[in-house]
Amino acid sequence: MTVAVGDRVLIVKQAATVRYVGTVNGHDGIWAGVEWDDTSRGKHDGAVDGKRYFACQSSSPTAASFVRINKVGQGTSLVDALMLRYTNQRAEGQAMSDSQVYFSTSNKCKVRVELVGEEKVTERQRKTDQLVSARLVGAQVASVVSNLSGTAAMPYLHPFGACSSCIVKLHVP
Repeated sequence: MTVAVGDRVLIVKQAATVRYVGTVNGHDGIWAGVEWDDTSRGKHDGAVDGKRYFACQSSSPTAASFVRINKVGQGTSLVDALMLRYTNQRAEGQAMSDSQVYFSTSNKCKVRVELVGEEKVTERQRKTDQLVSARLVGAQVASVVSNLSGTAAMPYLHPFGACSSCIVKLHVP
């Protein structure tokens, strides 16, 4: 994965813009200087120990942080997230486990839920070319890219929910 200045990224599910990539005095390795969307999350404004590494668009004194480059994630594409979710390769935010679903009660008891008609629903959802709406909570969608599997795979898809995502790139052929 290559991270460049200007990239939109996700770090522990928090969105940010990369403003600097390089070394930081007194610290080993390569770092990404990021400006957080939530300006209260940061530690500084791009300057550390009297040296300015980058400038932030925000005027907040806590808009920025340095993050080790290996902690920076660029998310996934909308098409990949939809395929993972609706071909039943992954449930929202977690791996599928032999179709067993449990709920916790108010007194913290674990109750197994039987999914009636799951096969029928799953088979219908696998037909991604017929999806008209989708929900991708926690999928960390970072780009909407129409490629040969994109619009062709989901021609009817219009509304979708992508909470906890950071959609930053839109490429339409």
